[in-house]
Amino acid sequence: MKMQNIRKEQPVGLMPNAEPESIKRRLTNIMPKTAVVILFLCEFFVLLFPDVQLITGPIFTVLSVYLMFTDYFYVPFTVIIIPMGALGTIIAGKLAIYYLLYPLLLIRLFASGFKLKIKASDFLIIVIGAIHIAELVIVEDYTNTAKLLYVSATFFWFFYLKCISRENRAYLNNAFTSLAMSITANAFASILSGSYSKYDTADRLGIAGVGGGNPNFAAFYIGIAIAIILSTKKFKIFVKLPILLVLGFALITTVSLSGLIGVVVVLLAYFTFANKDKHKLTILLAVLLAAVLAVTLFPLLNIQSESSSNSTNYLEYYQDKLSERLDSFKNQNYDDVTSNRTSVLKDNLEFFSDQSVMHQLFGGNSVNPYNYLVSHNSYADILMRFGYAGLLVILLAVIYRFYRQLLYARKSGDCIILMCKIALLFWSFTSSMFEGIGSCLWIAVLLTF
Repeated sequence: MKMQNIRKEQPVGLMPNAEPESIKRRLTNIMPKTAVVILFLCEFFVLLFPDVQLITGPIFTVLSVYLMFTDYFYVPFTVIIIPMGALGTIIAGKLAIYYLLYPLLLIRLFASGFKLKIKASDFLIIVIGAIHIAELVIVEDYTNTAKLLYVSATFFWFFYLKCISRENRAYLNNAFTSLAMSITANAFASILSGSYSKYDTADRLGIAGVGGGNPNFAAFYIGIAIAIILSTKKFKIFVKLPILLVLGFALITTVSLSGLIGVVVVLLAYFTFANKDKHKLTILLAVLLAAVLAVTLFPLLNIQSESSSNSTNYLEYYQDKLSERLDSFKNQNYDDVTSNRTSVLKDNLEFFSDQSVMHQLFGGNSVNPYNYLVSHNSYADILMRFGYAGLLVILLAVIYRFYRQLLYARKSGDCIILMCKIALLFWSFTSSMFEGIGSCLWIAVLLTF
């Protein structure tokens, strides 16, 4: 009997098995990327229009939890730690978004099966972090529960990134690239709103959540973002250019000379150490183009701050400030050159020298002993906090980590962390980055990685 081939018809609307699998893979890739984009949009819009937090808060929370189960788990962390309280609340105007830091980390640990590769050398970082947090409470009277939660959670998040980056370095580079994008979104929203400034009587702008709108700290964070954007290989040059332009606009509004000098240091360091980057010339041209466009187009933006006491011509403001500093330098008036930072540093170090031998050796002093001003020098802060012994240990750790990253950058051409280290090492001479919330980034970049 002759057998007939009978073809079983496919039901209308269904596809062969391979195609649903392909669609599933595409959805698996698209969904987390879409969630990442929405998170950055939530950051941007809530900083520009704070009242929308009733909408952005729940969306941000749900998507953040979802991303803990994906390879983009680091994005919510990097978005949260920049604007902090300015990011709004979780739901109905209650509980700031940064309260999510610990729950999200726990969810991530659960989702990844608590797989961590911890080495013996990590315990030094844990000890330094624990002592630092303890002294914030004991010495600095840092009793604000929310800030303590933020500082400790941020420390543990960076520590988690260090552990998992041993298995996959891409996680670390991607996290820092995400951090740069968070700073960029923050900077763009901040200059558009013109409302983030520490000083009511000055037109210098900051960025939301960073140092309470402190323009100097804003310039430092902008410089970190520039260092990362220059170094990352995630973006093509046509993507880097507009990002650098936005960061350039934001840097102008800070009118921070130390921030500007720091960015120049970062640029020089990049073109010195990025020896394996074949696109260095292209990037140099992009940086020059971004600088020219920033200076040329900035006046056309008509950016205004909420202050009305000073001129908002930021380019002239920069020029006048630089001219004043140069005149003071010629007259050897170094207090004016450093905005009185040298005198404050001198007073605090004199206070330290009057302490007992034990306090000089092992610290335990406040970084703001006269309740007037911190030293504007991170190394002086470490000396006050940890004494000569602690300063020696920390400096040795900083030098060792820097040397390791230098070797890694020369071997691999990956210089993201190295550029961030150079930026922070410079700005540590001009600001108290080891005091309070800013210390998390300092410990992470200089001691952890």
